[in-house]
Amino acid sequence: MFSEEIFKRTINGLFLLALCVPVIAVMRSSQLRPAVRAVVENPSDWDHQRDALRRSTPLWNKAVEGYSALLFELGSTNAKDIGIVGRDKWMFLGDGFDENVSQALGWRAFSQEEIGRWRDVMLEQQRWFARRNIPMLFVVAPAKWSIYPEKLPAWTDGRVKEHGYDQLLQSADGLPLIDLRPALKAGKATADTYSPLNSHWTDYGALVGWKGVASRLEQLGPIFANLYVPSYKGVNAVNYGSEFAGLMSLPAENRWTVPEFDRALPDFQGVGADGKTVQFTGYTHTGLLDLPRQTLTPSARNDVRALVLRDSMGDSLSLYLQAAFHATFQVDHHINTPGLAPNVPALSDSFKPNLLLYVMTERYLDHVPGQDVVDFWRSANAFDSGSDTGGWKVGDPPGGIVRIEGDPSLQQAVSLYWAISDSGSHVVRIDMDAQWSGQLQLQFYAGGQLGIRAAQYAPGSNQLFFTLPADVDGARVTVVRSTGSASAMLKEVHLKKIN
Repeated sequence: MFSEEIFKRTINGLFLLALCVPVIAVMRSSQLRPAVRAVVENPSDWDHQRDALRRSTPLWNKAVEGYSALLFELGSTNAKDIGIVGRDKWMFLGDGFDENVSQALGWRAFSQEEIGRWRDVMLEQQRWFARRNIPMLFVVAPAKWSIYPEKLPAWTDGRVKEHGYDQLLQSADGLPLIDLRPALKAGKATADTYSPLNSHWTDYGALVGWKGVASRLEQLGPIFANLYVPSYKGVNAVNYGSEFAGLMSLPAENRWTVPEFDRALPDFQGVGADGKTVQFTGYTHTGLLDLPRQTLTPSARNDVRALVLRDSMGDSLSLYLQAAFHATFQVDHHINTPGLAPNVPALSDSFKPNLLLYVMTERYLDHVPGQDVVDFWRSANAFDSGSDTGGWKVGDPPGGIVRIEGDPSLQQAVSLYWAISDSGSHVVRIDMDAQWSGQLQLQFYAGGQLGIRAAQYAPGSNQLFFTLPADVDGARVTVVRSTGSASAMLKEVHLKKIN
């Protein structure tokens, strides 16, 4: 009894010592006082100062790693909103990431209105690009839980309901969607298509997905025939890509599967804004932090120019996109951060693609497009089919059918004027340049009441579309930059009547 008591006290003492040593190390750190002073002056700087203090205190890092490793071995984590442990030590992002666990279990149910907005945004974009003979394909890159439900924690058994992606697929015919889940599940027979400690598909998983995408593209037109799909003779596993090493200091290896190709992937060039090129080997990924990136592959089997709106699920897929297409322009779609979203019509006019390809991780379905995005694309299509009424552009003399009063640099509100002599709704297209993201509002009076239409603009060139009601007062329309950089400039204003 005496020896058992001593043992317990010793263990407890060692545990307390393990907790105290990092604290003592922090207290003795030369970075402590500057960090405290900075936080006192600016409390919002706490996260930055804490991380800087941690980097300068190795004992802190080791203590956190040890604690994370112990909990991991016990099947738990110290932050379930960041990650949860499933079977066989497979980790899944927690609900702090786009309600990931709730979506995995089908507990985050999408309303019919939300599904309708997703459907309408896709169909309206598809319609806009179809007018320009540009096919569109929207790839929902499956979440790990869609492909490895058997790796979810045991407590989820029998509790999984219908997923949002299934709701979307059932919502309408003709959606430009491709369901890669069956192929990625079948690919597991050869090697893992995802990895234990990362939410993304592996290089091998992305290849399985690319085969499905290439097969679907071949159905969209002869220009996509015989797209390059590399053959391989085996799959290797390497220690790579643990998300949870950074998210919760978990010191565990991650088995990442990589195809062993029969021959080297073709080299490609990166094209800068100045037109200069940089040579890359075919094994070079284009990561999320590399975006936007334009690539050129002279040895491609086609002349396809693919505008790729993507997120980090495009990192591994980029190997195959760059090899398959003559040119790509890869841009972050920012569906998860709509205030930073690119202006797709302007990108299309600039890059002149003959394919629009979305690549979006499945959990981003949680970021349902707002009604303003639906209205934007509806207005863009209405503008295409409307009757031209007039326009204005920088340098035009005053007195045209559409004229403006105010500073085109949008330092203040700009007034638009036009004579409307007939009934019917009108669509306004505003072309502008901006240094940063922001929101532009069109304010007007209709039936004596103030109305507002809003659209986000992006850095660079923008084409914004607004539909105005039939009884709008053409002498009381103003353009207001409600948020964003002062460095913004109106270039053109176009007016069309909707027949």
